Amino acid sequence: MVYYSEVIGKPIFGRNSSHIGKVADLCFKDGLRYACITGIATSKRKRGIVKWRDVAELGDKPDNSCPLGVYLNKEVEEIKFSDISGPFLKDIIDKQIIDVKGARIVRVNDILLGRLGSRLAIIGVDVSTKGLLRRFGISKFFPRMNEHIILWKDVAPLSREIKNLRVKIKQDRLNELHPAEIADMIRDLNLEEKVMVFNTLGREKAAETLLRAQPEIQQTVFNNLSFRKIAKMLETIPPDNAAAILNMMPSVSNLKVLRLMKPGIAAKTKKILSYGRRTAGSLMSTNFLILDENFSSKKAISLIRE
Repeated sequence: MVYYSEVIGKPIFGRNSSHIGKVADLCFKDGLRYACITGIATSKRKRGIVKWRDVAELGDKPDNSCPLGVYLNKEVEEIKFSDISGPFLKDIIDKQIIDVKGARIVRVNDILLGRLGSRLAIIGVDVSTKGLLRRFGISKFFPRMNEHIILWKDVAPLSREIKNLRVKIKQDRLNELHPAEIADMIRDLNLEEKVMVFNTLGREKAAETLLRAQPEIQQTVFNNLSFRKIAKMLETIPPDNAAAILNMMPSVSNLKVLRLMKPGIAAKTKKILSYGRRTAGSLMSTNFLILDENFSSKKAISLIRE
């Protein structure tokens, strides 16, 4: 295992120990559980990408003064440098991400790399203060401080620059979180990030999250999602909840949303909206249960909860 901060700036050597340059960055390709390193961006003598297949070893060499270096299986004249392209690990450093398992927003301070067969891959990200100190080269002065590694499969980025990582915006994993957790988690995000999270969620989970969100977040969503998208979202939840959300919108807007909803669902929602906001009717659901007259109160309540 090695950290990104420990690799950057380290020397790159050809097969016969000729110095080619230094590690400027690492590029990668995303995957389901890990992201494999595809190449090394070099600086100084040669600029470009050395493909990972040309790397023999990343590590220590007893006969070399450098404790950590990249050692290639070819000489510099034999290497075909590729054009510089991304994404790069620098695109992840300092970015805000969702810790899906912890249901919170954190910042990437370092990146943990590890071997997968003959490949090097992103194993996880370090969101601890120690990760930040490691980047400054002073973590050794804080030996009791612990890392906090979040596995790559449990990471979802929020920044637009890395939103195209194919599997990182994981709708299924975000939908595992409770709507209240998501609503609480996104409070401190900026406008773009709030909208991005809602666009990532499934329609039903987005609607349930909106119902539990703070008024300013609700207003942000109303202002930045199309009426059609809001209508499709509200069709997935009970009419009483849909009515509660529409009641938060300006009357002109909620009428437009109702026109875009399926007629049957819109009619039930309109019925609830027709009651005053402070009346019992506005709190009731259009669904009902028929219970046998011999049911006890306990059995009836148990059935309703199911």
